Amino acid sequence: MTAQPRVPLGPQPWEVVRHKLDQALPFANMRGTPYYRDAVWEQFSAKEYARRYAALRDKMRAHKLDAVIAAGGPSHWSFGAGVLWLTGHVEWHALASYLIVPLDGEPTLVYSMGGTHAEAVRRQVSVAVQDVRHSRNGRYGEVMVERLKELKLEHGRIGLMEIDPRHEDYMPVNQYNALRTGLPDAEFVFTKSFLHELLVIHSQEELDCVRKAGVLCQRAMEAMVARAKPGDYFALLAYIARSQSHTESLQRIRSLVRQRFRVATCLGFGPRFLHSTGQAYKGGPNTGVFLQITAHHTQDLTIPRYKASFGIIEAAQARGDFEVLAERDRRALRVHFMRDAGAGLAMLADTVERALA
Repeated sequence: MTAQPRVPLGPQPWEVVRHKLDQALPFANMRGTPYYRDAVWEQFSAKEYARRYAALRDKMRAHKLDAVIAAGGPSHWSFGAGVLWLTGHVEWHALASYLIVPLDGEPTLVYSMGGTHAEAVRRQVSVAVQDVRHSRNGRYGEVMVERLKELKLEHGRIGLMEIDPRHEDYMPVNQYNALRTGLPDAEFVFTKSFLHELLVIHSQEELDCVRKAGVLCQRAMEAMVARAKPGDYFALLAYIARSQSHTESLQRIRSLVRQRFRVATCLGFGPRFLHSTGQAYKGGPNTGVFLQITAHHTQDLTIPRYKASFGIIEAAQARGDFEVLAERDRRALRVHFMRDAGAGLAMLADTVERALA
């Protein structure tokens, strides 16, 4: 790959880049391409995003901030943080993406990747943000400095939101240093839970979304259990911590299904069951109905000398397990909890009980 120059190449229109797709710099800076034009993303309305930005800017005025930099990453407690709420995008490539929201002017999303990845994100967030720039191989701070200078905020008061509000983790020191070096006369303010009060009071559109999600979950449970027939069995494939509270909720689901359909039920905690009953699930007769349960990890362990953590390996095993079940035409459904697995399991058990009533 060609090294990125210090002077950015700038946006490259499709008429130019279409004949240079094998060249790293034109590819990374492509704009206005035909990629993903027919893709459809679930998104809130432009009116809802306008409400959110107006609420945020009202708070910025109260705190005398000329701009804020919201962050959002894939960690369990972050789950997108401010970037998700203000754009609909959940970052999963990198530690975080960053969104510059000026008091006056258009917001700018600094996304981890260039090329077709960035084009997909531009389509996804277009209802909320029109300006999406890539990080130029992780130089988020430099890209943010360029945008803040465009906004004439060299002497501005700029608020920095957490990547992970629960654990009070902010942007990495290298990105912060790039901001301080590039904007030596600006004032940077570390805000504290700046979006909290805006997030906890939901609009009607947000409440409608929550209700729709609940209905979809219940219908999925109904469809899954309706496919069970005499002679079948029901298996819970739990890729979560094996704790007493988790086990109690899972056993409750087993009991509900067994009592309603009079079928055998079983429970296994992954990935350990893959080497025992997991072989029968995929290699035995097609008489199983499977509910796979996964969750974001509240804690994870790194593996020395490897980029992958234990959590990443477990997630890969769960994904591979489900893919094989699907390939073999097994009746399978996956439920993933983004936050508290214990609370999610309790809600799932309640949903199954309603579906079987």
